[in-house]
Amino acid sequence: MSKINKAVKYIKEYGFVKTAKAVKTKLCSGKAATAKKLKRIIKESYDHKEFEQLNTSLKISILMPVYNTDVDMLKCVMESVINGSYDNYELCIYDASDENGRDATKICEDYAGKFPKIKYLKGDNFGIAENTNRCFDISEGGYIALLDHDDVLHRDALCYVAMEACKGADFIYTDEVTFSGKITNVVSSDFKPDYSPYMLRCNNYICHFVCFSRELFVSCGKFNKKYDGSQDHELFLRLTDRAKKVCHIPKILYFWRVHKGSVSDSIEAKEYAITAGINGVRDFLASKNIDAEVESSEIYPTIYRIHYKITDEKVSVIILNHNHYEDLKRCLESIYRSTYKNYEIIILENNSNDQILSDYYAELSQKENIKIITLNEPFNYSRFNNIAAGYAAGTQLLFLNNDIEAVSENWIQEMLMYSQRNDVGAVGAQLRYPDKTLQHCYLITGAGPHKVAIHAGLGLFEGDYGYLDRIGFVRDVSAVTGACLMVKKDIFDKIGGFDEKLSVAYNDVDICLKIRNEGYGIIYTPYARLIHYESSTRGRDSEDSNRRRLDAEAEYIKNKWKDKLIDRYYNANFSTDREGMLR
Repeated sequence: MSKINKAVKYIKEYGFVKTAKAVKTKLCSGKAATAKKLKRIIKESYDHKEFEQLNTSLKISILMPVYNTDVDMLKCVMESVINGSYDNYELCIYDASDENGRDATKICEDYAGKFPKIKYLKGDNFGIAENTNRCFDISEGGYIALLDHDDVLHRDALCYVAMEACKGADFIYTDEVTFSGKITNVVSSDFKPDYSPYMLRCNNYICHFVCFSRELFVSCGKFNKKYDGSQDHELFLRLTDRAKKVCHIPKILYFWRVHKGSVSDSIEAKEYAITAGINGVRDFLASKNIDAEVESSEIYPTIYRIHYKITDEKVSVIILNHNHYEDLKRCLESIYRSTYKNYEIIILENNSNDQILSDYYAELSQKENIKIITLNEPFNYSRFNNIAAGYAAGTQLLFLNNDIEAVSENWIQEMLMYSQRNDVGAVGAQLRYPDKTLQHCYLITGAGPHKVAIHAGLGLFEGDYGYLDRIGFVRDVSAVTGACLMVKKDIFDKIGGFDEKLSVAYNDVDICLKIRNEGYGIIYTPYARLIHYESSTRGRDSEDSNRRRLDAEAEYIKNKWKDKLIDRYYNANFSTDREGMLR
């Protein structure tokens, strides 16, 4: 579809104002502006004073398998290592080039002859996984780093990973950019979140640059040739799962070259990589006795959708309601359409004066799986939900706004898939406005006007999955909205439920932080899809009548959590004023 046709389509679906705002956002974060900021970040964000106290006794072995590599690219990658600022390294090359790669072989031999830190071994081609293992076989370092034969390493990359290794990290990864031709011709950036185990199962977001301890690599069994084409992803799943400390360095330390035939250029050209990726994730889950099916997602072949097997737990759906018969009726009818049936509905009625609603309550009270609790006191979201949770018979609590309408019939199962995991404490869904623009996927904490939280992807059109498609698949997050929030009841009880000092705003942020503080993860799934007719009951926080209350609650939660509000899943290179924009 051409840009003009796409613009016309968006104007028809979303109106001129929303389309204009979306275009403005794209222009502000466009290629020219982004490239300029990237150059600044690459140039200015490295403080060499950090290296003055660095213990350089740690040897890092860089594994680089070679196969028929372009001579200029090969020289470039080796020069990037040789000219680096960290001196205690070895570059271990296993060259599997055939007759078509004689020039590459000669370059490797020449460099190995000139530079003692380059170890070189020539041999047959056993595939990328086994060739990399051959590199390891000639290595001696206590830490192992991976380098592709056509990419470029930042001069300070080894210094930064060595610093983190000395602090106890046994698996380390960094941010990166892709480039084409000249290294200054940036194609895309990849600013990553901190370690996200559920996100990693769905996509190899870690990619480059990676360094890990020799002990960890050996204990996990090294590379497995069964997964050639996706061998890194499968290995990273095993390594991070067993690592004592996974560290993410939010700096661009790796330059991934885009050229014809590279995975960075077109994964569609490498079907074997897709199959290997699916098999790798599936086998990893099986090794942990997790019953799940894995398939490529609709977004991209190497972004995976995982279907975890669920058990038939009872879910207690908790809804607060004040008047708004039509909203409540629409919400309940969408729940009835759900394919998951083991649920109860608890409605906490607050100060309604609508006779039609009273008649509706009388009708609902005849249903076995619906409880109606009446509470006539000033509204307090946290207190009301805590009271309602006390009536719950389910082992899973699902807090739901009355202005929500479920779209996907299997939305409860999609949330249960993650809420039933032992290491997950809460799960959030994808909410859209009635015009299908995005209202919520997850919250970025420590951001926005109050530096408490903002909605990620707010206003995105349907089919736009945001930065690197990351709102389009399951991921670990810091917080999700209370408008649709599933929490294990035992965890909810353990942490004392919602903080009743937060009567309206930020109570969802607070409970997610309490859950995380207990060591449980928060998960966002885009496969539980709902429509949110936001704040139709209470009004918006932007209204003057609510501003003072919002400001006070913001100050309260900031004083309570302080630096724990900093979002580890939101890269430090991004602005906390405006989502996704570079600082």
